[in-house]
Amino acid sequence: MWTMKILGVTVCFYFLILLRANTVGHAQSVQNADIRQPIIESGSLLKTVESKEYIAFNVKTQFPIQHALGIEYLLKGGLSFNFSLGQLSRAYTVTATNFLSTEDENQALRKQFIKDKMKNGLVAEFGANFYPENFRDFYFGTHIQFQRFTLPATPEELVENYGFADQIDQNELEENLNNELVQLFYENTIIEPIVKPIQLGAMFGKKFSFSKIPNFLLLVELSYHFNLTTRTKFDSASLVGRVIVDAFIEPNFDASTVDSFGSFNLPSLAIRLQYRIATTKQPGKTKEP
Repeated sequence: MWTMKILGVTVCFYFLILLRANTVGHAQSVQNADIRQPIIESGSLLKTVESKEYIAFNVKTQFPIQHALGIEYLLKGGLSFNFSLGQLSRAYTVTATNFLSTEDENQALRKQFIKDKMKNGLVAEFGANFYPENFRDFYFGTHIQFQRFTLPATPEELVENYGFADQIDQNELEENLNNELVQLFYENTIIEPIVKPIQLGAMFGKKFSFSKIPNFLLLVELSYHFNLTTRTKFDSASLVGRVIVDAFIEPNFDASTVDSFGSFNLPSLAIRLQYRIATTKQPGKTKEP
């Protein structure tokens, strides 16, 4: 599995490098011939691919993952780097959790628990895109997403519904529950385990321009995400709570989560509205009235 993921990343970056090299060579030959290809024409304003660098602001919805706000910096030649912060959409993640593995009964139980309990979902995304001049409106990219969400529940709910009850020494658990304080914590106290999937994505997109408002673009992107790893964390509990969490919940929760997310690969469709602001320009590359 890891070999395929690493191979996919290598091929993706190699492809981007080849495209960039081809585009740079083409741009140089065009420049030497003093031929400049317009990409947007609004009235008498003429711009070229090589003429400007841009900073761009994005509003994005990505099904079935998130809604996000982001920023992108586009370099001359077509390469760009971007960052965004998003919120996992509850309506979207109901669909996303359908891609969780259900090969056995415990995984099926866990999938339903995650679908019902997931809250406070956030996404931080870093990416790089390449806009090849010879493809005009098409582009490619790769990105990595750091996701985070919580699964608030009582320890009892986690043991019974997260698919690891059969991994616990029930006699030892019953012995601990003979303590009234421990039992109250086990049955009534809400704890919030944190799940942190890290996903790598490969993307293909198409951009649409608006002739009357050239600084705005609409971008449509198809992506496929590979789950690299999944981490879990428990916020600190009381001393009584740690007896249950440390011994029975945390190690089993972590192993069960990794089991479910190990093959969690997810396709997505994103729509971005982008506003670009030129930051630099070269003399002679634009014509104004």
